[in-house]
Amino acid sequence: MMATPTNKHSEEPTQNRILAALPKTDYERLLPNLELVQMPLGWTMSESGDHVNYLHFPISGIVSLIYSLEDGSSSEVALVGNEGMVGVSIFMGGESMPSSTEVQSVGVAYRLSRKAMKAEFALGGQLQRLAPGFRVDGRDVYVDLPVSPWEAVLGASITIPTPDTSLQLSIPPGSAAGRKLRLKGKGIPGNPPGDLYAVLVIALPPADTEAAKVAYRDMELAFDFNPRAQHGG
Repeated sequence: MMATPTNKHSEEPTQNRILAALPKTDYERLLPNLELVQMPLGWTMSESGDHVNYLHFPISGIVSLIYSLEDGSSSEVALVGNEGMVGVSIFMGGESMPSSTEVQSVGVAYRLSRKAMKAEFALGGQLQRLAPGFRVDGRDVYVDLPVSPWEAVLGASITIPTPDTSLQLSIPPGSAAGRKLRLKGKGIPGNPPGDLYAVLVIALPPADTEAAKVAYRDMELAFDFNPRAQHGG
């Protein structure tokens, strides 16, 4: 299903909080390139690995971001509404999405082409600093990277987006949530380029079946573990 351009009635780009937060000069520069499109229920905006041509700024509706894990399972890691944007790998210069995106609630969004996004990035505007999941410090970029508990504990090789392409990142065994893994020179382009830091976020599998609940109970019995012990809990 393709996005359908729609007429602009009362839907203003500033109903998206990211666009509303831009300085006036940045917003006015982007405005001619923003196109209003419908987001019908169930529309799969992208599949994992798809080439990304547009950045979408919802002003209504809800989009679900689903991360594909190495073992073939998936985990819903975010819901995006008018506070965010979809297609953030364009911000990183990546060619494809690391997660699937599907419309969970009907709405509309303004979309910005990859070409216009790159032009804005080259001008050094504020948009890249407002990207959810990405944080910029000088030329260094920090990205939240969801991993499964077993990937963190046992180690894994995971694909992540970078400004040039997608790269394989090795997750060392015994990694904890919040650990930062550095990819030298893969941040914001420059002379010298910045670094990319992947910050590990543990994504828990849903306990939506009886078998999954049994697996969690088995873990409870197998481990003498209190995550609040150091806080006296």
